[in-house]
Amino acid sequence: MDSLQATRTGALSIVTIPTLGEAALPQAIATFLGMRADVCLEFEVRPRRAIIQRIAAQRAELGLAFLAEEHANVVSTPLCAGRVACIGPAGDTLASRAVITPADLAGHRMITCSETQGLRPVFDATFAGARIRVESVLEVGWVANA
Repeated sequence: MDSLQATRTGALSIVTIPTLGEAALPQAIATFLGMRADVCLEFEVRPRRAIIQRIAAQRAELGLAFLAEEHANVVSTPLCAGRVACIGPAGDTLASRAVITPADLAGHRMITCSETQGLRPVFDATFAGARIRVESVLEVGWVANA
């Protein structure tokens, strides 16, 4: 990464989660390649655990994901913090609220993240801390599927 920053040639392998691979990274990659036309990029979309494995095995130089797991051969650096959105049907009683708490979701049937999804530990801890039992009607591994 350092040598790419200093020069305009080289190769870089990037692996990311689907949410970032579909939304944010295509434009960032286009901008990057516009400034460094002689750089060759490899860009892959993989689940979070596969990203860690690829970085640890030195099969990729850069991985982008939510909540990177600890790994002896991988160094992670937080880039930003964000918020989680609650999506529901129009006209739902929660639609007019600016902030929705775990208690507000008690009794609502929900689509939740599967155990392989990176945000699952955040949701589990949040609901457990509020002593709220979630009624999940569907678990998804990709956020876009929700």
